[in-house]
Amino acid sequence: PHHPITPSPHSSSPIAKRSGAALADASPRVSLIIPCHNEAQTLGRILEAMTKQDYPNFEILIIDDGSIDETPKIALAYPDFRLIQHQENRGLSAAYNTGIECASGEILGTLHADCIPLSHEWISRCVTHFRDPTVGIVSSPFVIADQAEAGLINTIFMCVLRGDVDAATLRGKEAREIGFISGKCDFYRGSLLREIGGFRPLSSVAGEDKDLSLRVRGRGFRILLEPQAPVVHLYGSHQQGLLANWSKAIQYGEVVPLLYRIHGRIHSKDVAANAVLFLTTVGCLLLSLLTRSWFPITSALALLLAKNIYKALPLLLARRFSLFLSALPIGMVDNLLMGFGVVKGPPRTTKKQQDATPI
Repeated sequence: PHHPITPSPHSSSPIAKRSGAALADASPRVSLIIPCHNEAQTLGRILEAMTKQDYPNFEILIIDDGSIDETPKIALAYPDFRLIQHQENRGLSAAYNTGIECASGEILGTLHADCIPLSHEWISRCVTHFRDPTVGIVSSPFVIADQAEAGLINTIFMCVLRGDVDAATLRGKEAREIGFISGKCDFYRGSLLREIGGFRPLSSVAGEDKDLSLRVRGRGFRILLEPQAPVVHLYGSHQQGLLANWSKAIQYGEVVPLLYRIHGRIHSKDVAANAVLFLTTVGCLLLSLLTRSWFPITSALALLLAKNIYKALPLLLARRFSLFLSALPIGMVDNLLMGFGVVKGPPRTTKKQQDATPI
């Protein structure tokens, strides 16, 4: 049944535990927040997988962020899970924060509606790390289920350029410390997340995960990656072309100076390097025009090419030659556009983002 939005006791009263306090129970209550916006194609598969989790004490909060498809109907087919609806699309950060307000768990989790845990022990494997009072977040690695389903463009962008799918994340059996959360499948110490005010909407496509990671680390807490709790990311459910991905590249770049302004540090050396490459390429182009020589611009493009050869090298070593060759020109344009976004700076805050205030 549909439930109205009602804050949990945690959000309306002083925090009962100091961040980092020992867990009160061997199986602390977990509230898993699943934000959705027109996710009818995949939501049922995710919810079905959640019914098979072996963890004994958890709730599912499905936050429907103004969907106009069958998303609410699919959610209502699982009466043990709680559906909370926004009347209009308010953005990812707002959906997260609504879930935080309504959650009753000592541990909070977020799972995108196109990500499926590969194991019925997914929650259990991640939550056990919160016994260590220095751990603030536990993140899961994620992989593409079927690259043929994802398509050539998505495979290039996600596997090579964005670094979302990195085979190295699954190497080794021990959890290890990382700098930033995945942003798609993470667990948080609830008292800490509530104390810092939840998620801040920095951009329509990116930034809230990096911002939160920096705030958590700034408080002295660690972020762990649990390689034994992977999820499958269903990229094929959101096929996007070159223009859509390149548009996102600009938006990813725009977030960098905003995060630097807030935190006083660059969160991604790779993205910052793209800004240097963009300025270098523009400068070399102007120099070539002035001197009527191809050498400056050719040198800049060679530098761009070398960067992308290095990034796509695993494809070459795996003898995936066609994918390797396709990734090079697409990556060069992507680097320049992302660098342009960094130089351009963040856009003005939209009214939607202003309304999506932290809790």
